[in-house]
Amino acid sequence: MQRIIQMRLFEANVSATFHAGDFSLSAGFGPMHYSSHAGSGLKGWEYRKSVMANYDDGKFGMSLGTNFWSGLHEQQTGMIGFRHGDFSMSYENDGKPFSGTLGDGGDSYRTAAASIGIGDFSLGMNLFTGLRDKKSYEIENSGKWDGKEGELGMPVIKNRIHYKYGLVYEKESKYRLGALYIGYKNYRFGIDSDRHVRHTFQNRWTHNARFAAQRAFEVIDFNTYKYFQYHTKNKFTSW
Repeated sequence: MQRIIQMRLFEANVSATFHAGDFSLSAGFGPMHYSSHAGSGLKGWEYRKSVMANYDDGKFGMSLGTNFWSGLHEQQTGMIGFRHGDFSMSYENDGKPFSGTLGDGGDSYRTAAASIGIGDFSLGMNLFTGLRDKKSYEIENSGKWDGKEGELGMPVIKNRIHYKYGLVYEKESKYRLGALYIGYKNYRFGIDSDRHVRHTFQNRWTHNARFAAQRAFEVIDFNTYKYFQYHTKNKFTSW
């Protein structure tokens, strides 16, 4: 099966950078208009405001930043990146390890993105879900959601999948994107699978692990789709 991820109808990126030796501080702004958002499929405008601190001596570099998203899907994500020669890697999340500082501490929408690259080529992952905000956590932890108080919920089996610590309280629409791709410049080719990509990385390897034990996001789509996206790369985000 094939899911066509529409190109952005409009996209602009404006940034300014202040340099002090090998250190720099950057700020950026990016408005985007989607015919079909890569994560939710919705049509509309989204805006990104970014701040990033960077160190780069010409061979080795590292960066730490935050992104404020508004429009279709409002949230704050944190990002960290490393570079050595042509090799690079980055990680972006709204939760740990950025909770309450560079990220808003939720577990929503752009819930995780990671990539490693060599030159113009990259291997990456983008995970997108519905809304799980601070109110969701309060409802879960109070026991009102599944009858069990705290971060670990009641075990449940749905559609032959065992959710060790239960399911999250997800508000509004349950969006799902589990993209695993190979990238070349501004192009991404790969697969989109809620069951095999998103569930594996987010639920099995993270939410079920002892270091981050918590409720999981339900698998709602068992199909695997072909994934394609064209976007303008920028240093502030992997989205």
